[in-house]
Formats: sequence, C-alpha cells, structure tokens
Amino acid sequence: MPAAAERSWVHREFWPARPGVPVRFCRRCNAVEPSLEEVQNVIDRGGKPRRHWKGACGFASTSAMVNHMRDCHEDALPETVSTERSTPSKSAKKVDLQLMREWVIYLVLGCLLPFRLVHNRYVKAFLSPRLPGLGGKHALDLEFKAVMQDLREKVLSMIRAARDSGCRFTLSADTWKPKMKRRKHYLACHLDWTQKDWSHTSVCIYVGVAEAPRTGDRYTELFKKALESVELTPEHIQASVSDHEGAIRKGLRGLGAPLIGCGCHCLQLCCKHALPDLKERTKKRKSAAAKLDSDSSSSDTSDESSSSSSSSSSEAEVAEKKAPMAPGGVKGPKGDPASVECKAKLKESFSRYRSIVRYFASHDDMYNEMYSAAAQAEVPCVAYQHETPTRWSSALLQIVSVIRNNAAHALLRSELRVALQFCAVLEPFRLGTKLLEGDDKALASLYLPVFHKCMETLEVTGSAQLPYPRELREMHGQGCKARELEVLPKHLLRFLHQDLNKVREKHFQGTTGEAWLLAASYVDPRFRGHSMWEKMSKKEVKEMICKMVVESHEKYPELRERLRKAAEDPMNHKLETLGRPEPKKTRGRGRGRGRGAGRQEKPKSTSEAILRDSACAAASGPAVRLQPGPRALKERTSAEDWLFGPQPDRRPAAEVAVLDDLKEVRKQVEAEMLHYERLNVTGESPLSWWRSHEGQMPVLAQFAQAALGVPGSSAALERLFSKAGLFITRRRPRLKPGRASDMLFGHANVQMLL
Repeated sequence: MPAAAERSWVHREFWPARPGVPVRFCRRCNAVEPSLEEVQNVIDRGGKPRRHWKGACGFASTSAMVNHMRDCHEDALPETVSTERSTPSKSAKKVDLQLMREWVIYLVLGCLLPFRLVHNRYVKAFLSPRLPGLGGKHALDLEFKAVMQDLREKVLSMIRAARDSGCRFTLSADTWKPKMKRRKHYLACHLDWTQKDWSHTSVCIYVGVAEAPRTGDRYTELFKKALESVELTPEHIQASVSDHEGAIRKGLRGLGAPLIGCGCHCLQLCCKHALPDLKERTKKRKSAAAKLDSDSSSSDTSDESSSSSSSSSSEAEVAEKKAPMAPGGVKGPKGDPASVECKAKLKESFSRYRSIVRYFASHDDMYNEMYSAAAQAEVPCVAYQHETPTRWSSALLQIVSVIRNNAAHALLRSELRVALQFCAVLEPFRLGTKLLEGDDKALASLYLPVFHKCMETLEVTGSAQLPYPRELREMHGQGCKARELEVLPKHLLRFLHQDLNKVREKHFQGTTGEAWLLAASYVDPRFRGHSMWEKMSKKEVKEMICKMVVESHEKYPELRERLRKAAEDPMNHKLETLGRPEPKKTRGRGRGRGRGAGRQEKPKSTSEAILRDSACAAASGPAVRLQPGPRALKERTSAEDWLFGPQPDRRPAAEVAVLDDLKEVRKQVEAEMLHYERLNVTGESPLSWWRSHEGQMPVLAQFAQAALGVPGSSAALERLFSKAGLFITRRRPRLKPGRASDMLFGHANVQMLL
C-alpha cells in the first residue's frame, strides 16, 4: 500500500507521463501542461526540457520528483514523505595536496608505479578509510606536473650556481631501447662536477626520445639542446663519457671536449668476447663453432703452446670463411677468429653448467629434495643463479652457485677444479667492475689503476695468484696460482690478457681522453705510488700534467690574449708568424701515411709553442687569424756580433712581460707538485684529502677539483635504464614516450626532493 499511496501522491502533484516526452511536469510550477509540439521543438534545437521548464523531472525517477517537492513545495508533502532527505548531502571531497605530492614522489617517481594504481578498487578500499584526502587520477596528474616543474627548477638552480662559481662539468650520455611493440630509443644525459666544498654532484639534465636518423650529427644537436635547457654551452664541458657505441661517441666528439670511454665496458668487452653465447643466433656461427670444436678437440689434451701453434692456421681459415661479417664488410668482435676459437673451446664446459641449472629450475621436486638433504647433512645450499644474455657476470655467478651446490650433482674432481679456475680467471674483472660501478667512488682516477691491476693479475707467471670469489674462499681457499691452471682456464686467461691489450690500444692509447685519465690518477693521492707508473715515463706524465695545470690557471687566458696582441703588432713580424708555420712538402702518399706526413718544425721559443697550442685548439673554438706584417730585417752575422758586441734582447716589452708571468705561474705549479709528492697519504677519500690540503696547494687543488669531477664510467645511466625496464614494458602499452621520459628524469633526480 505504501507504493500505491506514493503513486497517487505523484499523480496528484505532477502531470501524467506522455509517450515521446522524457519528463513529467509539476502541476504547481506549470498550471498548463506544455504541448507536445513545444516539447519537441525544444528537443530538436538541442535543448533539454528539464532546463527549459521549471519543475520538469524525469518521468521514471521518483526520487527526482520527491527532491523537487522538498526544494520548492515542502508544505505540500504528505505525511508519509519525510521533509528531510534520507541520506545527508555529500559535500565536495577535499583533496590533500601534500598527500598527493608524496604519492608522486615516493610511488610514481621513486617506485615507478603506474598512475592507474590510485584508481584500483582494492587500493581504494584499503586506503580511502585511512587516507581521507586521497584524490583521483586527475589530481595526481596535476601534482605530477607540479613536482616535475619543481625538479627542473632545482636542477637548473644547482647547475647555475655551480657555473657561476667556476665549476667545470662532465657530460655522460647513453641510449636504450625497450622491448615493446612501439620501440623508441631513449637518450639520457648526466652532468657530473665537483662543488667548491669538494662534494661530488651528479644530476640528470635530459631524458627524451631520439628519433631517426640517429647519427653523430643528430646526437650532437641533441646534446647541445640538453645543455641549452640548463643554460650551458659546449665550452662549459671539460670532458665527456660514453660507452663504445659509435654514433654516441661521434656526437660527443662534436662538442669539442675530450672523450673518455666507460671503464665498466672496457673490462666487460673482453669477457663478452671470450664466454660462449647463451643461445646460438645464426646457423653460420653454429657451424663455424662446431667445426672449430672438432678441429681443436685433439689439441685440448696436449700442451697449450703446441696446440696453439699447430691448429692456429686451420682455425683461422675456418673462422674467416664461416664467421659472420659485421656491417660494412669489417670483421667485428663476434667474427674475430680468436674469439670464435675461445668460445668453441669453452662451450662444452659452460653447456654443462647451464644444463645443471636448467634441470633444477625445471624440476622443483628435485630442487626441494636437494635442499632438504643438504639441510639434514648440514651442507650449505644456495639458490642457483641464472645466466642472462646481457650481463657477463651472471655466467660467473652461475658457476659459483653450481660449485657451492656440488654435493647434489657431484662434479668430478677434474671438473670441479676447472670450474674453480674459471672463477679465479674471471674474478679480477668482477672486482674491477664493482669498483667502477660504485655510486660515490666511481671517479675517473680509478680507471687506469683498475685496468693495470687486471693486466698484472692476468700475467701468466708462476708466482702470480688468481683470487677466488668471496663465496668460495671459505671452502676452497683464497685462490690458485697461474702455473697450476688447466688447459681451458689457461686458454681463457691468455685470451683475456691479449684482448685487454687490444682494448687498451683501441680505446685508450692516443685518444683525446688519455691525458685526462692520467691527470686524474696522478692527482688522486691513493694512486700516487701505484705500480702503473712503473710501466710509463713518469717524468713525461708530470710534464704533461704540469702543462695542463698551467693552462687551467685563472691567469692563463689573460696571458695568452696578451701574447696574441703582441704577435699582432706590425713591428713584431717574427713573433707574428710563429703561430702558423708554412706547411712543408712531404714525401708520403697523401693522407699522412708517408714518413714526411705530419712533420712540423719544432718550436724555437716559448712564444712559438704557446701560439701553436692556441692554433691547434681550433676543434674547441675558432682559430686566431694573424695579420701579415712588414718584411723582417736582416739579422746580424757572427762577425758583426764580434765587432759591435752581443746583440741585446730586442723582443717587445709586452712579450717579455707575458713570458715572465707565465714563468712565474709554471714555477708555482712545479713547487706545488713537489710539495704534493712529499705529503703523506691517508686512508680518506681523495675529495676529503684535497679539502684538508687545499690551502697548501691552491693552483693544483683547483685542477684536481676539475679532474676528480669526471666519472670513471656511465654506470649511473645503466642503472637508470635498468629501472626503466621495469615499467616501460608490454604490460603498459598506453604509456606515452613523453610521460615515460618525465618519469625517468624524475626518478634520476628524485633524491633532491626527499
């Protein structure tokens, strides 16, 4: 009966429903019911009857009619209808902006969680009662944009303050391509420098999509664009760091700064060239490896020296015919005969380790049985490590896990010995990579000492000891001697030693970053007495560093400008021609291949050497063009000198004053370097050491501040892209490249907001 009473009340207060009309009209607001033609005209014009007529309510919505009567005709409500609403009106929800900001910082940027998590019904059901100010996706997006704007302003203010204080910057760059359907090449750039308070700072200045064509010139434009976004120019960059990707290296060279290769890649390349591939990529390489394996099977049991001499020619011929060629017809590392031979010899042993791990990973019952049996026998048992195709160190960890669980699969004594020696040969590379990947210790001063220490460790001598990994030392000792190596580990050791030499000749010797690496290692007090200096002329290194320190002196640009003005004096024709000596005819076959190519007259004075250095700096700036002067006067002969006495120094007074000032600067630098060598070395970090001794050596400390601001590797970018692989995946196909770039930029710099 209540329903019938309600219907009768509604019929009494509202005009009846009509077909084709979506509303019912209130009798009190509309004494005359609107006709069907009027309602249809309003609908045809795009209007809504509920807005056009007062008291027009949806004919199927009883609650709308009740609400209209409560608002407009409360006195006409019957007793069965309450004058108060059954549910109180909900006020607009107030969003807690501080809560949304923390959600962006800690969850979106810190943990790289998706935006849609705030809409998840399970998250809402759990967090809404506890977090009353939690907003939705729209509020989260607005706060995300505000946080990104604050981050960019903080990065810009930090770099601006460092630039105004005279700091020099190092640019690191790398690219990454995710495994998505819509693959985009992401480019990231980092800036590193040392503050005036001797604290090392690293920030990300750019993350974006590198569109095709990805050439060296295109990357140079992107680098300049990234520097412009933080109000810097290529002149503020003292060095650059990258891996061995050709286009990136060419783009960084376009900035004019010395280029330093990544120290981690320098060590990892050798291991990647030696260890067998996890999966065969091409049939050609598989057939070549099988052929090499069969050819060298007989020589593996014989002595290493005789086997290498007897089968080298045949294996090289097979490798040249079967190995795949790199683009452009040039053999790359994968087609190198020595690399193919090493991988073929190691394939059988590494296949055994991989099959053991694969078996226990596929049979959970056997793994659980092994674990329970080991626990009962009180034998240490660890989880097996899987090998990944991108990280060479995963192969070493896999062998370590197989050795530690040897009680389950019982390798033969000879097989266990070979596996231990494999770990000993690869351990120096893991230790070097660990040092160069450090967050706060990966300075460029570590590059050369780590590299030379690996070279010394791999020297095949009887007294040298190769260390075992830390996990194996408790059960198997500290390491093994080089003279005790079996055939396969010794072959691996010799290949790695030879490949390290190749890497040094290709990526270090004669490069633009060689001087910076030597200088950084020299000004690091930890490596002042390192054994690496015994293999090079320390005197020449000191002279080169002394010259670099003089050129970095704050007075040097002014002195060089004064010397250039003296050279432009029309009365100083000799000095004016020193900066650009005339090229002599060479006997070579063009392009600098003959003996006479590149031959240049030695500088006859300090002024000539300085001006030549200025002319050779055309790569980083425009060359100085000197105006031609009048003819030089004829010099006096020895007879005239005997008659008139020795000729006085007729050099211009401006030139003499500049050279005297330069001499004073060089004298100060040499005195500070001598004082630096006499100081005691403590166990503190190099930046802390220089902070304590800055007042004793101000000029050398200023140079050390710039040299120690160069990172030794691009590990920070690699870690950033590793985190990017967790959220730029196929599971998030709607993630736009711009949003992904912002999240990577924020994740790299989010520590500044914490």
